[in-house]
Amino acid sequence: MVTRSMTFREEDHTIYLEDLDIYIHDFPRKKARYAPSVHSLCKTGGGADLPSPHAIYNFGLAMIPLIWTKLPREIYKSNTLFEAADSLLATSRGREYKGSLWELLDRCRRLPVELSLFIWDFLPSSPVRHLLALNAARRIWLDTPLSAGGATISLQGDIMIYLTQLMKDRCVCGIRQGHSLYGHESSLLINVQRPAASTACVFTMGLYGLQNVEFMAETEESLTSGVDSGGSKFIIVIPCKQEMPLHVDVKWDVWKIYLISSHDKSIFGHDFFWVPPVSCGQLCWLSPNSFYNWPRHFDFTTQSQRFMTYVPLKRDERLYGLTAFCSSEGFVGLGTHFCSYSHQESYTQNSSVYWYGKQHGCPIHVQLDGSDAISSIYVYWHKNDSLSGSYFAITTIKNESFILGPQFPPSRTVMKKIYSSDDGEILGLYYDKSPSITRMTSLGIISCPKKLSIDSDHLASPLLSNHECIYYLNTSPFTSFSSQASLKDIERIEACYVDSRCTGMLLHYNNGRRRILGQWYESTYIQTDIQAISLPKNASLRFLLTRKGHRQLVTHVSALACAAPGGREAKFIDIAYGDVMVWMFSGNSDAILCLPNSAHYREE
Repeated sequence: MVTRSMTFREEDHTIYLEDLDIYIHDFPRKKARYAPSVHSLCKTGGGADLPSPHAIYNFGLAMIPLIWTKLPREIYKSNTLFEAADSLLATSRGREYKGSLWELLDRCRRLPVELSLFIWDFLPSSPVRHLLALNAARRIWLDTPLSAGGATISLQGDIMIYLTQLMKDRCVCGIRQGHSLYGHESSLLINVQRPAASTACVFTMGLYGLQNVEFMAETEESLTSGVDSGGSKFIIVIPCKQEMPLHVDVKWDVWKIYLISSHDKSIFGHDFFWVPPVSCGQLCWLSPNSFYNWPRHFDFTTQSQRFMTYVPLKRDERLYGLTAFCSSEGFVGLGTHFCSYSHQESYTQNSSVYWYGKQHGCPIHVQLDGSDAISSIYVYWHKNDSLSGSYFAITTIKNESFILGPQFPPSRTVMKKIYSSDDGEILGLYYDKSPSITRMTSLGIISCPKKLSIDSDHLASPLLSNHECIYYLNTSPFTSFSSQASLKDIERIEACYVDSRCTGMLLHYNNGRRRILGQWYESTYIQTDIQAISLPKNASLRFLLTRKGHRQLVTHVSALACAAPGGREAKFIDIAYGDVMVWMFSGNSDAILCLPNSAHYREE
């Protein structure tokens, strides 16, 4: 929005735009309508050649970014943007005189560039900063075309791509197919030819519009979209059949092509925008049967695009571990751990870890044996959870089950299998990273459709065990977690300490298996103290606990060659050799149990 005269009302924190009869409030208000604004355009401004309201309207719509962060959810309802822009046009009176804003900009224009930059960076994000930025962009809008539109086009043969410079990015402003032009012409153009053996068309989107078009041939199934762009680039992959035209819907504004999508809306994933890096060839194997579609709420119903992040599970290294971070928000972070095939005995010294989402809450870490692999993946959630927080669980070809989330009673747990080894070789998973989604909700699997020789008897559903004991933690079932392992045939034990709390243990068995009890921080940003526990033959383990209010924490774990008394003020649990240990935990509570009931408990 631009105005030539404004009034600042300090008593109610309001800016009144006199020309447009619009109030800008410092804080969000009920039933408010959000208008498009331009930001981060230029750092100098001034001048009297301000455009007409109609030009501002077109320019403002052209500068709406593809994705916004840290803004109210209502901003994603596109109808409010258009209603506000229409209101701007209807209420403008078109007065032609210099107002206080112009005078302010004119004075700022005379300052040295260095001082202008300093003042600009000092201004916080606010309506005033947006107004200044839009005024400063007058040199840009004077050269913009005045037409916008949309069409369904057929991509085949030779295609002319017209390019234009928009701020720091180069965007596609027009596409010519034969004698038909869609969008706008420019002096910079490139020729793109669709190969006869093409399997997909890859579109690269920037924050403000289309930036690149390329076709993927059948021999380029491993094509990767590039490195992480920090959330400023996105990939759209539309599969196509050989020697058949590819129909796409194109929309352009007064400046560039800002949206492109498959004309066939029945194709699964047609509304997916992928966050790089992503293996484009693998996206041709998307399947609705391998996707859990989280029920998105009303705030997202008018946001047609969904932004997806790809998590590779197959690399040049072997996947040996997974870490799921869960908090009161739900499943918020995921880590994938890989090690060299030639150094499988020393995971941590020769490992790589890749993090997605946030490292916040409790880490549920699992490790796979050297010859083990994932055979099935499930998404599960609590049937009475109004927010539908989703988590996931896996089974392996060695009939192991791992729950990477809280423990719910089976009668209150709903599960959906999104991967089975019958689907082929698992390549990776993906999740919805759309704006305002603060956790991992929708989850899908990509697998190569080829048959694997795996015994179907191992494809059992994961069991949710020990759920009835969670009440010992005195906390919410959505932030209560459980782990268990046998105290038998153990080679060595490592204990993890964070400050004064022992959070968990890594158990190394004689046969090479590794199991996690409690919270194990594998290659996270959390500073931990890892201490080895010397375990004599047939020794027991003692867990020392400290009570804090209604909750208790494990503060130390040690080995006992024989029964020994605790201190006068000590509270401890001894686990005998051969028993199964159960460690239940939350963010601020621990509970240690034994299966069967052979633990020796003492409190003085």
